[in-house]
Amino acid sequence: MTRIVLLCNVSNSGIRSRLHFRSRMSEWRRRRASEDYGQWNSVAISNISAWEEVSLTVIFPHYGLKENVQRFSIDGVDYVCYRPDEDRLIQGPSFRYPRLRRLVKREIARIKPDLVHIVGAENPYYSICGLDLPKETPLLVSLQTLLA
Repeated sequence: MTRIVLLCNVSNSGIRSRLHFRSRMSEWRRRRASEDYGQWNSVAISNISAWEEVSLTVIFPHYGLKENVQRFSIDGVDYVCYRPDEDRLIQGPSFRYPRLRRLVKREIARIKPDLVHIVGAENPYYSICGLDLPKETPLLVSLQTLLA
C-alpha cells in the first residue's frame, strides 16, 4: 500500500464536526474556525481516498482548537490537525514555526510515507516542513498561485 501525506489548508463541515474548539474565542478566530476553505483540497482528499491502494494522512492547521494537536479518521483517511502558531496568545519570530516543524517531523517519522504532497507552498506555516523531510522521501509541491 502506498502511503501519502498531504500537507494543506482545508476545512469543511465534516472535518469541523470532529474537532474540539475553545469555548471562548475572539470574533475573528470564531469566524475563521467556522468557515469552509481549501475546498479543492476536500475534493482531492475524496478522490485520493477512493484509491484502494493508497493510505492517506492529511496534516493541516485549524484555528480555535482546544488542544494543540487533534487526530481523527473520516472514511479511512487519517487527519492530524494542529493549532497554528498564529493562533497563540504570545507570538514572535523566534518561535513561529519550530513547534510545527517538530510535530510534522514526528508524524512523518511515524507514518513513513512514500510521498509527501504540499499543496499551497505560499503558506509558510506548513510548507516550511518540507525542509525537514528525510532526503529519501519524495516531495511534490503544488503552487496554488499557478491555478488562479
